[in-house]
Amino acid sequence: MKRLAVAILGLTWGLLVTWASLYTFSHIHWPATPSHSTGCNDMEHCASHTVFIVGLLALTLWPSFVFATLNAFAYRRWSSRTWVVAFLAATLLVVIFHLASYAAPALGFLR
Repeated sequence: MKRLAVAILGLTWGLLVTWASLYTFSHIHWPATPSHSTGCNDMEHCASHTVFIVGLLALTLWPSFVFATLNAFAYRRWSSRTWVVAFLAATLLVVIFHLASYAAPALGFLR
């Protein structure tokens, strides 16, 4: 039962980190990038509704499942120090992942 509670805390932390990252990065005024693409390139308006929902859920919920799995696996198996290092590394990885989706076009990596 305690392992499940720890996993739920990890799930909650993943949701919180994802929300905070997306909220923060979406409110930064990134420089406009010139678009050289033609046709429809917006997943929200061009893809089918099912593809959009599945993609949205996959991109926003994967951190929650990573943290839930990490907590469930590490509970009473890892030392506190090992768990904290892994937890901080996973948190940093999630933040960098979401930052990259906003910063890459502004830096010219996705043209």
